[in-house]
Amino acid sequence: MAHYTADTLIQRRLEQASRFELWTGGLAFAILLPLATTQFNELVRRMGPKPSWTLQRWIYAAAVLTVLRWAALHGWREALPAIARFAPLALHGACRIWWYLSRWHPMPA
Repeated sequence: MAHYTADTLIQRRLEQASRFELWTGGLAFAILLPLATTQFNELVRRMGPKPSWTLQRWIYAAAVLTVLRWAALHGWREALPAIARFAPLALHGACRIWWYLSRWHPMPA
């Protein structure tokens, strides 16, 4: 009986391993872990501004993965509520890109 249960459990885990929402959720979590562990003031000071900013930009990738996971988890039929909840973040990202591209950038000599 225990052998049957272990085989069934392994088979179910292997079937779940190919699910899109598990991969996107796991990847988003893996992106958010370093962000959460390095945002203490002392660590930010030790890293300096450039690595800290680079690390913080990964939040956008985690947000996209989270939206994809949410839509996949609900069978892609309820994507609109997920998009509506993440629209402020998308708007913020678009404003940042617009601001960066509209700034004056000196040409290198």
